[in-house]
Amino acid sequence: LKDEQAKEEAEVLGAALTDLSLTITAAAGEENLYGSITSAMIASLLVAKGHAVNAKQVILEEPLKKLGTYKVPVRIHNDLEVEIEVAIERT
Repeated sequence: LKDEQAKEEAEVLGAALTDLSLTITAAAGEENLYGSITSAMIASLLVAKGHAVNAKQVILEEPLKKLGTYKVPVRIHNDLEVEIEVAIERT
């Protein structure tokens, strides 16, 4: 019963995130950022938008270090993963 409820909640969250796109502004040179965008930063932006997500659920092989648009996978539940769009723009 608990597992069913967790799966239902995951599906609702997954549906909410499916078409979501985030725009992050960061200090950057020509193309490279002066820092990097981490999974924790993306997770905190999602939380600020009302989505219960933690940094471990945001799957980044390495921090994002260049301007551009990225498809970032978010693992909602064991067998549910959605992609969100993260656009990084110069401040």
